[in-house]
Amino acid sequence: MPSATQNPTVRPPRSLWPVSIVIFFIFVVIGLGSLVAVCTMHKEELVRPDYYEQELRHQGRMDQIGRAGALSTRLSIAYDPESRAIQLEFPSAAFGQTTTGQVELYRPSSVSMDRMFKINPNLGRTQVIDASRISSGLWRVRVSWVTEGQTFMVEEKLVIPAMVK
Repeated sequence: MPSATQNPTVRPPRSLWPVSIVIFFIFVVIGLGSLVAVCTMHKEELVRPDYYEQELRHQGRMDQIGRAGALSTRLSIAYDPESRAIQLEFPSAAFGQTTTGQVELYRPSSVSMDRMFKINPNLGRTQVIDASRISSGLWRVRVSWVTEGQTFMVEEKLVIPAMVK
């Protein structure tokens, strides 16, 4: 006769591996679902509506930048925090009375903030652009001009600091 201390229905301990594998795959599915949800909600912006056309014109721009770099004096781009203005000083070697062109203030983070200005320097080949309504932060200043049939381009980064009150 069996004693009361022996229990004939004692089972061996169960392995936790099957449960662990199921829990792992549940986390993988939840993680992938979250990743897909975040990726579909992320706004994809090429920053410029004509991004691909600009890339095709890249070699032409490189030639223009090379011509501007070969000048004896370079185009000077500076920000004056006191007057909150961007000052451009054109080189005399590549500037004549028939010079035309544009100044583009390009904001890499937002296409809606981009600004375009026509080149209109004074007699001293200096142009001042009012930057009081331009947001602080990183800007790329692209100046392209044509004089005597030759095109030139200068591109520089410009940081406009936040106004201190």
